[in-house]
Amino acid sequence: MFADMLDNFMDLFDLDDLPKEPDDGLMSQAGGQEQNSDPVLVDLDGDGIPDMVVQQQGVDLDGDGILETQLVNQAFDLDGDGIIDAQRVSVGVDGDLDGVADLNVDTVAVDLDGDGLADYQQMGMDLDGDGVFERLDQFVDLDGDGVFDMAHTAMDTDGDGRFDAFQMTEDLDGDGVFHGVELAPDDREPQADDQNRPDDQDDQIFDDEADPFYEPEPQAEVEPQPDPGYGAVPNFEPFDPDEADPDKVIGDPESAMENWHWQETGSSCAVASQEFVLEELTGQEFEESDLRDLAEANGWYMPQAGTPMDDVGNILEHMGLDVERSQGNSIDDIAQCLQDGGQVIVAVDSSELWEGVNDDNFGPGMQADHAVQVIGIDYTDPDEPMVILNDPGASNGGGAQVPLDEFMDAWEDSGCYMVEAYA
Repeated sequence: MFADMLDNFMDLFDLDDLPKEPDDGLMSQAGGQEQNSDPVLVDLDGDGIPDMVVQQQGVDLDGDGILETQLVNQAFDLDGDGIIDAQRVSVGVDGDLDGVADLNVDTVAVDLDGDGLADYQQMGMDLDGDGVFERLDQFVDLDGDGVFDMAHTAMDTDGDGRFDAFQMTEDLDGDGVFHGVELAPDDREPQADDQNRPDDQDDQIFDDEADPFYEPEPQAEVEPQPDPGYGAVPNFEPFDPDEADPDKVIGDPESAMENWHWQETGSSCAVASQEFVLEELTGQEFEESDLRDLAEANGWYMPQAGTPMDDVGNILEHMGLDVERSQGNSIDDIAQCLQDGGQVIVAVDSSELWEGVNDDNFGPGMQADHAVQVIGIDYTDPDEPMVILNDPGASNGGGAQVPLDEFMDAWEDSGCYMVEAYA
């Protein structure tokens, strides 16, 4: 798994020129040398069985005792069965030989089902050596065939240390190409017959100015179905009021579910969520396209980057609703808002919400990249409370039930950010 992971890692970040083996001629001219440490076994839980193996490799090109290229490989046994099921590779490159790394790239791969293939992979890039990722990519293999099917990307486009542009793309046909965007420039012609995007949408690539990642648009007026052939299809079970104890359900999810629809663009989850809230609190119908135009005209929404977290709720305020924004909340705060007749929008990490993949074991993790409406909490089964959502980004997102612990994992990536709205 490590060899495949490292090869993919090098290819995706254009690092093929990093010396896997030192060049003897160059090393001789520079007086440099390769430095490899012996593997170190670490017992993380104190049971006497190693849970982690660490090895470091480096190259000192100019012989000054400072490594210009460093690679640290960590292999983890997460479940204590004696089999490596996660690996982390960190690479630092000192391009100008000043003793300070100018490029740091960190990748993590996790084998969730024990088949030796990575089911989840996260890669972050620090372009200026300040220790903060300017770009973070996550990949998920949905069907366990060893090929990644879904990608999430976050970028810090203004250098303020916060991710401000997010997007999801997918490879639904297994051809290795993420539809709507390429991970690196190529000459492939736009595929107008691609069923997962509009005919006039060309493939796009990242540039230095913005994040034009494009998420395929859902088809209009399509009812949720088990396998629609588009978008995220999490293992959500819809809320069924006939199977719930009404005395143990907080909120009115049965009513709020009627407002759900797929978001109309890849970046409009927050706009769609605000539409759901407006319709529930006012009893009126709104068009997402009209609300997107309103938000874009006021600088609250950017088609290529979505809605900044602090601007979620601006549409609601514009329409005359009372709005409160806060972080550091708990599930009890959501419950209180619903009991008081309010509506709730939260910011979550979509990969944790949809795939149940908690990336926080390995460092910074993916930040919140998605907005959903929380329409209820069902305590019918006290051992497994369910949070009920209108998720505009999932094909089966109307009244989607998510176990409380999985919801909390996804919500915590935004610092438990919450927007409350009241009529």
